[in-house]
Amino acid sequence: MQLDLDTLPLALARAIRRALTAAQAARWEDAGEAWGEAGELALAERRLDIARLAALQAVDAFRRDDRPASTLIGVERALQLTEDPGQRAGLSAYLIACLLDAGQLQLAEQTARERLAAGVPPNIHAILLDSLAGALLARGDLIGLQAVVHQLRSGAEGLLAEAARFREAQLARLLGHLADAARGFHDVAEALGDQPAARGACAAAVGELAELAWVSGEAAEALTLYDEAARLWTEAGRRGGLFSVSAGRALAALAAGARPLPSALDEPIAYAESRGMPLLESRARLARALARHAAGLPGALDDLNLALRLADEAQAPWLAGMSRVLAAEAGLLGGVEALQRALEDCSGNTPWYARAALLLAERLLEQDPVEAGKLAAIALSRFTVMEIEAGAERAKALLSRV
Repeated sequence: MQLDLDTLPLALARAIRRALTAAQAARWEDAGEAWGEAGELALAERRLDIARLAALQAVDAFRRDDRPASTLIGVERALQLTEDPGQRAGLSAYLIACLLDAGQLQLAEQTARERLAAGVPPNIHAILLDSLAGALLARGDLIGLQAVVHQLRSGAEGLLAEAARFREAQLARLLGHLADAARGFHDVAEALGDQPAARGACAAAVGELAELAWVSGEAAEALTLYDEAARLWTEAGRRGGLFSVSAGRALAALAAGARPLPSALDEPIAYAESRGMPLLESRARLARALARHAAGLPGALDDLNLALRLADEAQAPWLAGMSRVLAAEAGLLGGVEALQRALEDCSGNTPWYARAALLLAERLLEQDPVEAGKLAAIALSRFTVMEIEAGAERAKALLSRV
């Protein structure tokens, strides 16, 4: 929609100019507020076409600024102003993304399935499938994710084809096919690297490569990739993505033997807490807990307990399981029961299941060597498939003692 601002009332034209200027500078909160003001002024002038446009743009801006509550309000307003089936279906994708940010994972999945069942245009169908994949990934539903990725692969084109490839790579990682996952994420990053509008998607792919390197034991490479992902998230103006990378980078730094400053995680935690983003807060608190523990500072156990509670309450088992494994490896969490819970949480997530199984096997060696041997054998097979030599050698050493 082309707007001739010179023909509009002065106040309305000024609000739209502020919104456009803020969006161009990636100042998304300012853009969202300016579009909201423009929408109110347009309604007063009975310009429903402009009010509708302003509502849609406000939704997009607040979503980019990681404000689930403001985005949800914007979605409700936009739905009141449009009858277009395509626009209404597209707004559903924003709704689902907000629910994921807010940790309402079950409701996000339910909403996505309801919208898909209602019938939507093909391009919106692919977007909703991608949103459903995100919900299933967060909920730890491997079987459901496999089915959705298969559907997404068969119907996506253009940028959505890259979204399908991204989800395929995530699935490959979960199945332990790390080389396939790395190729997939690399191809997505390469395909989107020269598209300014896709900076966020490119940053997500590079962030996944960083996490793959960290999980594979290549901590130095992971740090380099996390720095690149941080640069891309900054260019995209997406602080939520940037702060997620900050948490991942701190965990990789600990794996590399460094001691990241716990205070570097204060801002990500405050950001996530103030915006109601429990999964981001959980990840950042986990990183700060381990950084505090490594530095011998107080507060580590408090951070860990809250990180676990946030993940458990959101019913995000893979996040909770990873957190328990890392805490146990660091000596911050002990006991067989905690590791059994971690193993259960990590079911369907091959890299973390292998680490949980090996940890539990080591703890059970004295009291139940038969069970320890079974778990060590499982860990060995998983590490061998993933070509993670350090894990495989630990499992072999444990088996030799059974």
